[in-house]
Amino acid sequence: MAAAQLRAAFPNLSSQQVDDALRKCAGNANRAVEVLLRTAQTPARATAPSANLAPPDIRRQPEAWFRFFDTNGNGLEQGEVVDAVVRTFPNAERGVVREMIASLWPMFDPDRSGTISLPEFVKRDGLRDTLLAQLGGATASTDAGRSAGGGRAAASPAEDQLKSMFPQAGRARISEALERCRGNVSAAADFLMRQQAASPRSSAPLVMGRPVHLAPGAPGVACAGTPTPSGRRRALLIGINYFGTQAQLRGCINDVNNMQRLLMESFGWTPGCMRVLRDDNPQAMPTRANIEASMRWLVEGVRPGDVLFFHFSGHGAQQEDPHGFEEDGMNETILPVDFKRAGMITDDHMGDLLVKHLPSGVRLTAIMDCCHSGTGLDLPYTWTGRGWKEETNPFHSAGDVQMFSGCADDDTSADSSMAYGAAGGAMTTAFCDVLRASPCPSYPELIANLNRLLRMRGFHQRAQLTSSQCFNFDRPFLLDDIIPNGNLALGRIFRRKFPPRPRRMDGPLADMLGIGAAVVGGMILGDVLGDIAAGLFG
Repeated sequence: MAAAQLRAAFPNLSSQQVDDALRKCAGNANRAVEVLLRTAQTPARATAPSANLAPPDIRRQPEAWFRFFDTNGNGLEQGEVVDAVVRTFPNAERGVVREMIASLWPMFDPDRSGTISLPEFVKRDGLRDTLLAQLGGATASTDAGRSAGGGRAAASPAEDQLKSMFPQAGRARISEALERCRGNVSAAADFLMRQQAASPRSSAPLVMGRPVHLAPGAPGVACAGTPTPSGRRRALLIGINYFGTQAQLRGCINDVNNMQRLLMESFGWTPGCMRVLRDDNPQAMPTRANIEASMRWLVEGVRPGDVLFFHFSGHGAQQEDPHGFEEDGMNETILPVDFKRAGMITDDHMGDLLVKHLPSGVRLTAIMDCCHSGTGLDLPYTWTGRGWKEETNPFHSAGDVQMFSGCADDDTSADSSMAYGAAGGAMTTAFCDVLRASPCPSYPELIANLNRLLRMRGFHQRAQLTSSQCFNFDRPFLLDDIIPNGNLALGRIFRRKFPPRPRRMDGPLADMLGIGAAVVGGMILGDVLGDIAAGLFG
């Protein structure tokens, strides 16, 4: 099946070339796409780039930007990089750019070949990332493909390359694929190939870790093909520092600011589609009533193609599951700012509000940076590193919901120190840093980079991913890449009841809840609380 899809995507290459690429990549179709892209590359132009054309966007189309200025096909020379930067950032002073490139060059040309190759340019922490870090405040010329005098945009090299691979795809669809994949040609090719081959699912998703036994229930509606994004977006961001309490945190409001910047600067979301609750704003306090009302706002009236985002940074805890559905017998909870009066919000209730009624074709990405958040939305599938594991008593729904959390249910998140001394949750900080550094990672790359960054920064917690759908993990991570429903039955599948297994904890949060040593936990406090931090929540 993969070979047939690749032959259709690369009609100008022989079957032998496709088979060799798959063999070289051990059958991995996504990696084979990258090999075939290099094989199918057209020769580099021998002439200098036209002064009448603006260069491709270095942020969204780094490969196209590199090839635009690589006039001889042998890599970018130092002088070409200077010319390219000045051309891309018109406000940059040539003398300053020349000195900057001269000082950076030895870092990226260790073999003294005199040129920078495409892999050296686009790799993580490569020349592109360094240039953007140095010139991030400058305004780039991003009207790629338009003549200096205006008029109709010409196709970029990346669009031409994809058009030769997918002759049946319209220019609008190719541009959409590049936009969704933030200029990454390999990821855009993967997206177009999946759309080309999309078909209704006819069997239950494969789950490695626990077999899928679909009990009688509501029939699932299999959605044919990948839903087209509608352009409608909504985000709910919640940060609670619990000011003036025994268990005050430092980084949760900073987390919200960080996540909001990521959505706006890296993904193009606008403030008008976001609702932000934080306990330093009397007009938008994260009380239980306001959180529940905002969750209803987030999903109200959604239709296939809509894209949603939810982020919570604050205290998490647990309480006994009265139904015994959870494998540890405990419901996970989040704590609103008024939890002492209004109570905690359980994962069952959050699932009712955010997940269970989403139609197929709607995507919700959730980031939970709090304790006991591993299954914080009660999603049925957990990625184990070897495959998907289904919960013993899963609740299957039709929407595409993916939740990244900072720790397992029996673990604790951590308050970490970000740049310039500001505090921030370890998971939120790592998530934002990884996505800023890597424009379009695959899911394995995203999880590996999150865990590597957490480990490098001294944290024991690990990123957890749970999902409402079981999907091919070796695909690009995109906020608007919507996975159609593949669950053949919707609703609860009950297999066995679990007794509660509370995790005993001590500390100020347990005292505030009025239960002393208890089944609760908050984020580990940073150095602002000094020596008592280590003993607060275990």
